[in-house]
Amino acid sequence: MSGIEPPRFRAGRFEIAVEAGGRLPLPPELVQNLGLEPGDIVALKPAAGSLTVRFYRQVLTFPWEEAAPAARWWFTMELLRLPLTAIDETGALVIPPEVLRLSEGDRLVLRIVAPFGSSWPDVYLIAPPGVRLAGTDLA
Repeated sequence: MSGIEPPRFRAGRFEIAVEAGGRLPLPPELVQNLGLEPGDIVALKPAAGSLTVRFYRQVLTFPWEEAAPAARWWFTMELLRLPLTAIDETGALVIPPEVLRLSEGDRLVLRIVAPFGSSWPDVYLIAPPGVRLAGTDLA
């Protein structure tokens, strides 16, 4: 996978309706700007009030020559210890029910934060204000 470049992305906020099977259609501009493809591995990190989304593709574009081998190994292992899923053939993110129980029609906010100097944005899934999702702690 040589030649993969870090993406360029601005901060944003998208409200997205969950589809059948816990599928969350990602905004096309996010998929395109991050260079995401069907089958790309995605790690999900549950946190209080949110679900952090991390893309394995980020590991592939990180300037590893600037990091010590131990740091490289630690970062990769930390990512792979999280619950994993993948981008499906339509560009949607499949949220496993053991990570977050979603029903078709539930609405989530996909929040994108582009820290200054970072080559990858931080991506979070949160419930919109006033919305409580059954069986979750995202509200």
